[in-house]
Amino acid sequence: MRLRLRNWKNSSSARDSRCCDYPGLAGNDARTAGLKGLTIFDKHLAFPHNGTMGQTLFIGSDHAGFALKSYLIEQLSSEYEVIDCGPSTLDSHDDYPDYARIVCERVLAHDARGILICDTGIGVSIAANRHDGIRAALVVTPFMAERSRLHNDANVICLGQELVSREENTALIRQWLITDFSAQERHIRRLQKIDCLGYNEKEQNGGMDEEERPLYL
Repeated sequence: MRLRLRNWKNSSSARDSRCCDYPGLAGNDARTAGLKGLTIFDKHLAFPHNGTMGQTLFIGSDHAGFALKSYLIEQLSSEYEVIDCGPSTLDSHDDYPDYARIVCERVLAHDARGILICDTGIGVSIAANRHDGIRAALVVTPFMAERSRLHNDANVICLGQELVSREENTALIRQWLITDFSAQERHIRRLQKIDCLGYNEKEQNGGMDEEERPLYL
């Protein structure tokens, strides 16, 4: 089995995508691989980037998060380039998966970060995490905001308009934006395992194209 890994030693604009073959695992290496048949990653190749991933933020919501989205754009626009991914008007019949898709596609295309909002944050987080390369975290406390970056390298934050005040949600985003991923080996290893979930089954069924192979973004 081959695992496609990126070289995170250089800046995000100078990444080197490469494939590595690892024939077998034993002892501590087997523990590191964790899942049966999972290819261990090379720590020298798989190093995610720290920092803010640029200053562009893509934000979207459904009708249940529309008011908070408008408020956050006002609060953050003086510090970041905030791109509104919709909706542009309040429509009680819109669907959160549509805006989750738009935000996630742009986050991946621009190596940026995203903000998604609905009434609880649950729906948008489920929808966002269906996209390969997206690590969306539903956050309701400053501790969750910090840990979602420090341990999980979340590139999308999901908020609930009805869970905490708009001022508290703003504080959550600010905490999330200033926190870097720790890049510790154990957290990289765990993120690699998440990326490989479902990989073995699809590979065995012959449905895995080269472009679909696990890639930690």
